[in-house]
Amino acid sequence: MKELIKKDECPVFIAGYPRSGTTWLQSIISSHPAYYSVPETKFFQFLFNKHTQWTFRDKWPIKPKYIPCNLNNKQLMAFFENLDQYPDVYIKPETRRILLFMVKDQPIPIKILLEYIMKDTAEILNINTNGKQWIEKTPRHIFFLDYIFRLWPKAKVLYIKRNIADIALSEYKTFKYPLILTIWEAQAVEQFFNKFIIRNEKYKDKVMVVYYENLQEEVTLQSIFKFLSVDHKIINIKQLINKSKETFSIIYSSSDMSNHQKKMTTNSNDKYIHDRYLYEIAELVTSGKPLFNLFIKKKSDINKINKFYIMIHHYYKTIFFLSKVKLKSVIILLFRSFKFKPIVRF
Repeated sequence: MKELIKKDECPVFIAGYPRSGTTWLQSIISSHPAYYSVPETKFFQFLFNKHTQWTFRDKWPIKPKYIPCNLNNKQLMAFFENLDQYPDVYIKPETRRILLFMVKDQPIPIKILLEYIMKDTAEILNINTNGKQWIEKTPRHIFFLDYIFRLWPKAKVLYIKRNIADIALSEYKTFKYPLILTIWEAQAVEQFFNKFIIRNEKYKDKVMVVYYENLQEEVTLQSIFKFLSVDHKIINIKQLINKSKETFSIIYSSSDMSNHQKKMTTNSNDKYIHDRYLYEIAELVTSGKPLFNLFIKKKSDINKINKFYIMIHHYYKTIFFLSKVKLKSVIILLFRSFKFKPIVRF
């Protein structure tokens, strides 16, 4: 156990809003011989709390009430139960037996659990870990930066940002998540991150902001590896980008993520009018301008009817999602519909 801690005391965490390029960044960095990675662990997000799907707070849990730094026997068993409900990552039976034996004498540090998840999952997926540092990628871990730096003081975090209108369209096409709600959530996440950095200046040197639109630029990737203290002068950036597709297929070989990626790749070249309308609405909502700007044109346009229908449809879906939480959220949505301020508060 001590060797594992020493080896993995400087891990890399990738976070941001879903569909902002976290998986792509993970695949590129993991293609470097100094790193390896596995599917999203959702370690802080769900593994310490039972997860009920399709409710607003479960999709975006701000923070659990309490995450212990050490687990007793009962808490460890509950952790294993939650882990078994999530099929993409593992702790092997023999490892569990060792942990259950150890917890009899003293509580188990939770950081050990994530380190074993990374190690055991990589072994099951036949990913080489010899002499390599691990990279954990869970977008919603952006809410748990304080836990990350408390448990791994030398950790580095890559926070990736993307045009919010692009995020909203991608999230809708992939998961059918309401366009307008995605925009408000993404704006709220950005606000949360900015406030966190302002309140915790000591972490500024441990967090790097990466922009999705610049990911293919050699200068950007060199600066990322320099931030990670990897010799960036000997890296062939083009080879890493080309290898990232292969790395992705290895990491997500048994995950639903590969199916989502195929779906997006299949439809990426199709120029649907519906998608253009969605993007136009998303850009308008992101900018904070009144929605009637969408319908102002010099000439009469029958497309106004289609745009209006799509807009109302997404408002209805947003209300439907929020109604599963509480009526207050729906009322707030209705009163703020034309102000376009995030309704998610942190």
